[in-house]
This record gives sequence, structure tokens and C-alpha cells, in this order.
Amino acid sequence: MVRYDYHDALIHCTKRDMRLPTVDELRALFAFANTGSDTGDANQVAIVAPKNDARYSDGLYGWGGGSPYWSRTFAGKGFHKAVNLGNGPVSTIHDSHQNYVSCIR
Repeated sequence: MVRYDYHDALIHCTKRDMRLPTVDELRALFAFANTGSDTGDANQVAIVAPKNDARYSDGLYGWGGGSPYWSRTFAGKGFHKAVNLGNGPVSTIHDSHQNYVSCIR
């Protein structure tokens, strides 16, 4: 799976007539995958799980990777928020860092 710096992530989504999600949209996605609602009460289901995760004996489940996904949420000059969809934390990451991208409409 390909990772992008923030600038290239914007280009990647724009070329597809899409946009980066906000941090709240990514957190809602994580919460829904874990509970079936957007409340965030986790049931230990991961959107992102590695191939060898014992919870999913048939292999990969959901989205790939252990790195965070970019959001369009600004976090100061040269920084944006990102969400790890494997376990939910939100991070402030420098725009030059390589993260995963999920574009939305």
C-alpha cells in the first residue's frame, strides 16, 4: 500500500475529484467499525489489521497498514492531524511524513 506526504495526498485526492477526510470523519469511521455506531464504544474490531492478526483467521481485514491516515484537519504551520485506524489514536504529524490516504466525496 502506498503512503504519501501531505502535499501529495492532497494531489492524489484532487485528481480523483475527491478530498481528504477531516479527523472527525476518520474517527467516526473508526468508531463505526468498532461498534456499529459513531459513539466510539469499542468492541475490539479493527478497520486495519495485519495479515497475521489472530482475530481474522482468513487473512487481511479492512484497510491496510499500520501507519496513520491523513486528515485535512490543520494542526499548525506544516502539520496536520492523522488517525491510526488500527487502534484509533489521533496524532499531529509533520506534512513531510509519509502516511496512508483515504479520499472521500
